[in-house]
Amino acid sequence: NNGSRDNAGVGHLSFLNQYLDQQKLKREWKYDSIHDDRVKGRITPAWRAKLLVDGKLVAGGKGVTKKVAQNEAARDALKVMGVDVPGV
Repeated sequence: NNGSRDNAGVGHLSFLNQYLDQQKLKREWKYDSIHDDRVKGRITPAWRAKLLVDGKLVAGGKGVTKKVAQNEAARDALKVMGVDVPGV
């Protein structure tokens, strides 16, 4: 499903990729499958994404899909690196 609610985080990811390309920084994504047991009585599968820039862990995110987790990590990475994202 490529619905409109997925598009909110895509801007962060593309902005991050653009920034990393401009700075000539290497990126590597790592993913782990996790289980979120916060939902009462159910275990919800989820993903954790970790972003490494030039071999150093910069940010991480969590979501119900890899894409959502990656977008969360991208948003946090931009904050950590001090990159100002217009409209956020």
